[in-house]
Amino acid sequence: MASEDSLDHPDFYWHLELTNKCMLKCPRCPRTEAKGMYQVTEMDLEFVKKIFTQERLTKMRRLLLCGGEGDPIYCTDFLEIIRFLKDSKPDLEIKIITNGSYKKTDWWRELGRMLNSYDSLIFSIDGWDQQSNEAYRVNSNWQSIIEGVQSVQPTRAHIIWSTIYFKFNQDKIFHIRDLARALGFDAHLLVYSTLFGHRLKRYIDPELQLDPLQPDQDKLSRGGRHIKTLEPLSDKLKMSNDFEKIYLERTKEVQRVSRDWIVSPLCKTGHRALYVSAEGFLYPCSWVSHPFHGLKKSKLRENVSTTWEESYFIRSREQFNLRNHDVEQVLNDPFWKMTQKRWQSSDQTPLTCEDKCLNTCRGENQHNEMEVS
Repeated sequence: MASEDSLDHPDFYWHLELTNKCMLKCPRCPRTEAKGMYQVTEMDLEFVKKIFTQERLTKMRRLLLCGGEGDPIYCTDFLEIIRFLKDSKPDLEIKIITNGSYKKTDWWRELGRMLNSYDSLIFSIDGWDQQSNEAYRVNSNWQSIIEGVQSVQPTRAHIIWSTIYFKFNQDKIFHIRDLARALGFDAHLLVYSTLFGHRLKRYIDPELQLDPLQPDQDKLSRGGRHIKTLEPLSDKLKMSNDFEKIYLERTKEVQRVSRDWIVSPLCKTGHRALYVSAEGFLYPCSWVSHPFHGLKKSKLRENVSTTWEESYFIRSREQFNLRNHDVEQVLNDPFWKMTQKRWQSSDQTPLTCEDKCLNTCRGENQHNEMEVS
């Protein structure tokens, strides 16, 4: 049986925020809601090379390029970074998530040539034309998105259309899937996000008494057809490496060790990747880094709260600034083991970890709900 000391943070899955620049103004993005609370910046190729030595790449299985605050395709060195990664480790599984707006067709063709069958290119598209897509993806450009999709093909990578389930598109999901199929996508992914719903009181319309973006749950079926979360649209999708096997084995270990902890940390299982912010800070996952206004309150402790600036990971982040320290120094710092001890204590658990990864299997906590975004 695994011991808690054997569960160092897994390094087979990484998440890079290549930039926190974006052309869009989505209303519930941290860039919109917490404007000015972080430095707008980006990584360059040399910084990525510093993180991903050949030794580290050998251990890696998956890399997520997804913006919690920005969009990776707007990073100046994006194509050079992809070329370096694929040249260094062709079987690395790269997942790119983007809104897809405003890039030229030649740019997409070059990207398509570099990606291979291990990779996924995921376009976040919530509508079916310019007007509907801008209902949430404010300032997106439909024409450039569609031109990008067409230009990146043919590519060996999986091309996936990802749609957040909203009230404004709940009656159009099958139409969106038909459009995705016609455009040559390999799959359509329907995303259910708890950012939009009754759990977040600040978004409740006082007159409607609900979140205007929250979809109706009874709309999940149409004429006897249930809307699947993932709908394959071609025979191209396949598991490309042993990531899932490693992740499942790791999850079983973590569940055994953390069964009595206050939180069951998803970063320990590999469900949440080791995260490097655009500013160069290494965090256990992206959740603990995103800025928020006001107070985050404890679900377990009365009168315990924190601001973003005073939160546990932000207050300590200079200890894991990769612009001043190398990765090994950060991962071997006592901070990481100290954090693990805090996860076991209701008095010391960081509030973001409590908020996101509360261990609902513990007897005294079984009625606490986890608010996940």
